[in-house]
Amino acid sequence: YGELQLRGENFPETVDGVRVTPEFFPLWSIRPLLGRFFTQDEARPGNEDVIILSHHFWQSRFGGDPGIIGRTIHFIDKSFTVVGVMPASFRFPRTDRKYWRPFGGPPPLRRDADGSIHFGTRDTGVIAELKPGVSQRQVQAYLDVLSQRQAAEAPNDSRLADSQIHVHDLREIFVKSEVRRTLWALLGAATLTLLIACANVANLQLARTETRQHELAIRAAIGAGRLRLIRQLLTESLLLACIGGMAGLMITAFGLELLTKLIPPELPRFKPISLDLGVLAVASAVTLVTAMLFGLAPTWHASRPAIVETLKLGAAQGTGKSRISRGLIVGQIALALVLLAGAGLMARSVVALLTVNPGFNPHNVVEVYPGLDLKRYPYGSEAKLNADLAALQQRLAALPGVEAAGIWILDRKEWEVSEKTGGIRLKLRSHFIGTEAANPLVSMRVPLRQGRWLDRNDGGDTAPCVLLNESAAQNLWPGENAVGKRFWAQAKGKDKETAFEVVGVVADILLNRYDETPGPAVFRSQETHASGISEYFVIRTAARPSSFYQAIARELKAAGADVLPPEFFDLEER
Repeated sequence: YGELQLRGENFPETVDGVRVTPEFFPLWSIRPLLGRFFTQDEARPGNEDVIILSHHFWQSRFGGDPGIIGRTIHFIDKSFTVVGVMPASFRFPRTDRKYWRPFGGPPPLRRDADGSIHFGTRDTGVIAELKPGVSQRQVQAYLDVLSQRQAAEAPNDSRLADSQIHVHDLREIFVKSEVRRTLWALLGAATLTLLIACANVANLQLARTETRQHELAIRAAIGAGRLRLIRQLLTESLLLACIGGMAGLMITAFGLELLTKLIPPELPRFKPISLDLGVLAVASAVTLVTAMLFGLAPTWHASRPAIVETLKLGAAQGTGKSRISRGLIVGQIALALVLLAGAGLMARSVVALLTVNPGFNPHNVVEVYPGLDLKRYPYGSEAKLNADLAALQQRLAALPGVEAAGIWILDRKEWEVSEKTGGIRLKLRSHFIGTEAANPLVSMRVPLRQGRWLDRNDGGDTAPCVLLNESAAQNLWPGENAVGKRFWAQAKGKDKETAFEVVGVVADILLNRYDETPGPAVFRSQETHASGISEYFVIRTAARPSSFYQAIARELKAAGADVLPPEFFDLEER
């Protein structure tokens, strides 16, 4: 993966892309919409100043200019010559990747004098087509042996000892296991619906053939054999099934554009979604099977007419038809009950998801990542970062329509604590938050279960004060009031464990997805943080957050603390 910067009106525009080897595109048996793919010579160092654009980037940034091939695009750091444009259907490995650049492969491993090995890059993936007869398990076993051999060659290199190469089926990026289960369930429901329809049509056909007993008896009387009658009735059933199958294909053809819009936009794609011979083959097979299903019972009944009794005027009807009809009705009701039970369970699951309490009120709340230049905040300059974040928070909170603005900083790793010195360790997810007016938990309206919120005086050296969520409090002191209690942890830069005092307990919150399990978490004052992986603001607005994005971006630009356009994540949408 890689990033390039384009000059924008207010901010430099970040353009995400991928570096690939020349063998990448031919692997998918596709052709570019315009131009060509990379050559082997262009993958060599010094010749990598060419680029292939995605269809969306070509349309949105260059207006779909058909003369784009050969044109030079000037990014902030480097210029590239466009050699190709991909079709709109090709979106890999992600839909937000706007370009592909040539890549000769990762640099070879470099071994230093002390025996340590340096990797060229850690975000490189390999896509391979297996030879016939080679399984994914065999490839994984070979790579495991290779990883162990490399680790044995450099026993002092902890990175090699922990590194593993994992093999995954490429289909997993399109359909995850939980999605695959859902699709199978939907296919099962569709099959049951088809069976119900078949039973219904079979009943109608049975009633229709009952009115044709006189006709069939005459045909049999003048020499039509049983096989001929079966062939005639099955042909009629097949004709009816073909009409239904063609109607289904027509609906699919007209609804294909709508179906493609229902596909999640972040899902990768290689080729256009269209009706092809495979779809036609499946539709034909379903049509034939359907004709047999709803045509078999009436055909079997009608192919054995009682010639003498049927030709007699006013002859009594046989009981065979009613037995078959009752059997079909029982089958319909049984299948319908199965579908109804499944639909009820699915509806209950949806209702449960809609009524999940995430632990906060996500309405009109947005996370704003300001795009800070972390090079301006080297290790040891946390005080400057905290001061800049506080200044930005005050500017954002003063915007008209902003009800509250808080500061949130994620820690780099989990924090290990114990109820007493040297006790059993409990891992907590660590967060640094602003205090008082800059408290993001207040902005999100997270309930305070016990105690009080943090204030600006809670970051002292003697027993610094913290907040715990309910899961952490219950793990450390089951059934007790956690407020006023202390736990011990190894603070950064300290030789021995430090005591921390709990001043409040907040509700568990679900920040990312509703089916996750909230883990134990600790919240510390922003002023005490040493280094984080992500600094952002949590802002509650009086109206729809998207209407404030431009004003927030202008305010961040005026503050001069950003180098990239801010990113916005509406919590209710997420």
